[in-house]
Amino acid sequence: MAAPPGAMNLLSWNCRGLGRDSAVGELRWLVKQYRPSLLFLSETKMREERVKRLMWSLGYNGCLAVNCEGKSGGLVLFWPMELYVSLQSLCRPNFIDVHVKLESGDLWRVTFVYGEPKTEQRHIFWDRLRFLKAQWDGPWLCTGDFNEVLSSDEHLGASDRGEAQMRLFRECLEDCQLVDLGFCGPKYTWNNRQRGECNIRVRLDRAVANGQFTQLFEDIQVENIVTTSSDHYAVLLSISRHDVRKYRGINRYNFRYEAAWCRAPDYVEKVEKCWKEGLPGPRSLQTTWAKLNKMARQLAKWNRESFGFPRKEINKLEKQLARLRTNITTRIYSQEERDIERRLCELFEREEIMARQRSRVDWLKAGDRNTSFFQARATGRRRTNRIKYLLRQDGSKCEEQDEIREMVQDFYTDLFTSEPRTHVNQILEAVPS
Repeated sequence: MAAPPGAMNLLSWNCRGLGRDSAVGELRWLVKQYRPSLLFLSETKMREERVKRLMWSLGYNGCLAVNCEGKSGGLVLFWPMELYVSLQSLCRPNFIDVHVKLESGDLWRVTFVYGEPKTEQRHIFWDRLRFLKAQWDGPWLCTGDFNEVLSSDEHLGASDRGEAQMRLFRECLEDCQLVDLGFCGPKYTWNNRQRGECNIRVRLDRAVANGQFTQLFEDIQVENIVTTSSDHYAVLLSISRHDVRKYRGINRYNFRYEAAWCRAPDYVEKVEKCWKEGLPGPRSLQTTWAKLNKMARQLAKWNRESFGFPRKEINKLEKQLARLRTNITTRIYSQEERDIERRLCELFEREEIMARQRSRVDWLKAGDRNTSFFQARATGRRRTNRIKYLLRQDGSKCEEQDEIREMVQDFYTDLFTSEPRTHVNQILEAVPS
């Protein structure tokens, strides 16, 4: 849910690349659902120029980015203009470290991390965190994918995790005076998605903080958010304090015709059926107009009852998936989970198609979708396309919408029943000077 008044959300997610519509669609879904004031993404597999386009399309104004190396890596942090964020250090490819200043004047530090994936080099990453600790003794939060666990109960798989590597992680947190903030939701945040005994689930993503941070904020809640387009879950951190104001969110807007309808298996059949039913009487502009109106009503009804709004079904499926994974008693990666994930990916792709249609921006590429920036463009286009008035034959203005519709219908009725030359003359006479 969105942050309540007096609270702000931070979201970190190892998205495993943003080259697929399903991943971008799910990212936008997370942004709209939780409205994070700080959004951190790891393994974006994107260059800085694409990151900037994504920033605007998500509705943010500030960003820090670490370019991917080939087809792997990549970090990015987004925030809105209302939040003051200053870069302290940036380490390729492991973390983005910033200071955040509140309107009250309080200053705190947050380090968004992507832990070293190679076990033999992980000790270098722990030493880097110790170095950051030496530079700062104020409120400090670290969150992201640490690529390690604190104890064996956070690893569920056929083989045991090495005690030595877990101990190094615990020692690092102790030296940095950081404690785990706990979580609600599914325990394991990473799943290798293999079947049967080959399935491995691990809690790799978390949030840790020092004592000054927990004293600064009255209420801290960490939730593991189920995602389907990546093998990692997102980590949502909600922090609240009386003087922390709610930041601007992103609004939705509606569009009548959706290109995503074409993805429904019964769409073509529905259109053909609507058109063939038609209306009795000879063919004319009036009957064609009436048939189109009837089809529009029936398609709108079909959309509500059959095709539905992706957002509602996404909510339902995410709850089912979270319930399955929260109550897990075995390591079996069930067919039900796979079916739900497949359906969610389809829904996120549908959302992406719908938003791409709404924006209609020439430079919009696969993976960049609409929020407030494109909404403003769409709203401006609607204002431009709206007919405010028509000129009557006597030169007076007609501004009533019902009369405008009648004038348009009469004009085109006369257009298709008049001689070509007469029609051209009428058009020239109707054009205002």
